[in-house]
Formats: sequence, C-alpha cells, structure tokens
Amino acid sequence: MGAIRKTGSILTLGRINFRNDAEQLVRAEKKAAAIAAKAEPSGRQARKAARAERRALKTEQEVIVEQASADSRRARRQARRAEAKAARAEAIINHIDEINEEEMV
Repeated sequence: MGAIRKTGSILTLGRINFRNDAEQLVRAEKKAAAIAAKAEPSGRQARKAARAERRALKTEQEVIVEQASADSRRARRQARRAEAKAARAEAIINHIDEINEEEMV
C-alpha cells in the first residue's frame, strides 16, 4: 500500500481506492475461496447433515405408517357403527311388523 494512495483516499473521502487493482483482486479471490469453503461442508458437517436427513426420512415414514393405521382403525370403527345401525334398523322394522301382525289378528 502506498502512502500517497492512502493519503489520497483519506483526503477524497474514499473516492480514490487505497488498494491498487492487484490488491483488490487478491482480496476478492481470498473472499471467494472463504465463501466456497463455507459452502462446502466438512466431513463432520456432511455426516451430521446425512444423519439429519435419515432422521427426517424415518420420521416421515413413521407418520405414513401411523396414518395408514389410523385410517384402517377408522374404517373398522365406521364398519362396526354401520353394522350396529343396520341391526337397530332391522330390529325396529321387525318390531313394527310384529305390531302390524297383532293388529291384523
């Protein structure tokens, strides 16, 4: 860094860059390398992410199984209720038929 360039930068309130083009290029390359290193997970981070992915998949599968189980329980309960309702309706019809037969006699 040159003293003249830095002084000019201060006097012009930043209009003149105090780093020359080569220095700016080196800083930009370092920054890009740091960003790329952060974006690429290390071995530990990759394992942690894979483990989290497996947990999420397992949880999703458990939810699907539980939903299927709940659906089947619901279907069995509805079937039992429908049978009970049909039995009550048949009992009412039989009772009405008995009353009608008594009236005819």
